[in-house]
Amino acid sequence: MNDRYTKIREALEMGPTSGPWRVAGITSVGSGMGYYSVATTDNTIICTLRDRPSGDAYMIAACDPDTIRELLAERDRLVERMAELEKAAKQAEYCLTKDSLADAERIDDALSVIRRTARSLVKGGGDVE
Repeated sequence: MNDRYTKIREALEMGPTSGPWRVAGITSVGSGMGYYSVATTDNTIICTLRDRPSGDAYMIAACDPDTIRELLAERDRLVERMAELEKAAKQAEYCLTKDSLADAERIDDALSVIRRTARSLVKGGGDVE
């Protein structure tokens, strides 16, 4: 698969430590920078960060391999669904050019819904009006 997620998929194939992960051993200093460890629930250290903002550690902990696999699978399902919707939109557009002009308004409304749904899926799957 040649997409922008190839490196992530390849890294997951290397067998990283399963999640969930958490931030452990936080030592904060006044500047908001500190010493942080990201660990598994059984306290196996995944990585240690020095002189970094806490957000870095929390971001790494939130992005454990199990979570990333699920996000990629959901993304792939949404891309597949979007392709199906685009196909339906093209079929409806084709109908508009044929003898069914009496249904043009209904088909046009359907196209609008399909397009809004497809855009919503691409932007994150939020609610569609």
